Amino acid sequence: MSRNIVPNTFLIGVQKAATTSLQRWIAQHPEICSPDVLKDYPFFYDDAIYARGMDHLSAIYEKSCSHEPVILQGCVSYIYDRKSLERIAADCPGARFLLLLRNPVDRALSAYYYTRQRGLEKRPILQAFEEEANLSAQGDRQQQLELSYRTRGNYASQIEDFLSLFPKERLCVLFFEDIKRDPKAEIRKVFEFLGVDTDFEPELMHANKTGAPRSARLMGWIYRDSRAKRVLVKGIFEPILGTEGKIRLKWAISKLLVTKKSNKQKEEVPETLKRDLYAYYKPEVERLESLLNVQLPHYKAPTG
Repeated sequence: MSRNIVPNTFLIGVQKAATTSLQRWIAQHPEICSPDVLKDYPFFYDDAIYARGMDHLSAIYEKSCSHEPVILQGCVSYIYDRKSLERIAADCPGARFLLLLRNPVDRALSAYYYTRQRGLEKRPILQAFEEEANLSAQGDRQQQLELSYRTRGNYASQIEDFLSLFPKERLCVLFFEDIKRDPKAEIRKVFEFLGVDTDFEPELMHANKTGAPRSARLMGWIYRDSRAKRVLVKGIFEPILGTEGKIRLKWAISKLLVTKKSNKQKEEVPETLKRDLYAYYKPEVERLESLLNVQLPHYKAPTG
């Protein structure tokens, strides 16, 4: 007899803030069920996937979960998309949330290179940031999400939107910089928030570092939506491999196509763009400080 297993905890963002590493660390806890294939599986974001119903999600969990009290799912797009949050509120009442933030300037630049890595971005960096304002009038919803480098760093606005749907006590906010400095202490905070054994120490490993594609054309085909790809995936791959197998194949191919990160990337970032981004984010960061009762001076000015 099948069980009805639905997530009660969500890792909702943000993109390029070590969410993959955090998920893999906390997933090792014996009281937490978090199948690797459901990290960044956009169930509540993607209309077509969501239309499959909660039974689709439950079937994936049923293969991995053994009555753990914490059932985790995550996607870095959720915090940026109100419709996703509304769906979670309707289908998973009482859910708790983990949100990992990063210096918005560093996050925006890293996101640009990550999008280039996947073959979805070919424009020079200045052009890409300058043209972001036109996204609302051009491109589909997925393009708007992938190419929103600047606005995805408007954390205060996103958290305020979240709090219009969920109580603040259900949200645990962490910072990339703290994770990098003392991961064990931050993981302990997560375990405490989730009410599981805080003495458990996972094996720490880092994942999902931005690199450079060996084949931008092939990488772009993997991530870019198209009619031919939908036919191939739904008509051949998914019937044979199933949802989990399809996701594992996608990540395995992506890993093979990416080279190690090059320091040349940081050298290409114009200082004028950095200054512009810090000026753009300053009012937003000040609201964030007030909202979370924290001080984030390094989010408002370059540190060197």
